[in-house]
Amino acid sequence: FAPNIAEFYWQEDDIRRIACPTLILWTDKNPIHGEDAADRLEAIIPGAKKHIMRGCAHWPQWERPEEHDVVVSRFLLGQL
Repeated sequence: FAPNIAEFYWQEDDIRRIACPTLILWTDKNPIHGEDAADRLEAIIPGAKKHIMRGCAHWPQWERPEEHDVVVSRFLLGQL
């Protein structure tokens, strides 16, 4: 279907080299990747901050915009 599709995705070694502040904003109803994926990212990105938005699926910025905006703002202000 898609030859060499792996080249379009970050590999774990690439993710480990992320050196900037990182927010992992995830949802508990994600239809593709479960919370275990967010846990794994948090474990391999140095200093990453994780927030799980409950009751959201794939579009948390529209499903729960107030919570989304508060979390992103707090992260950007260094308060998360």
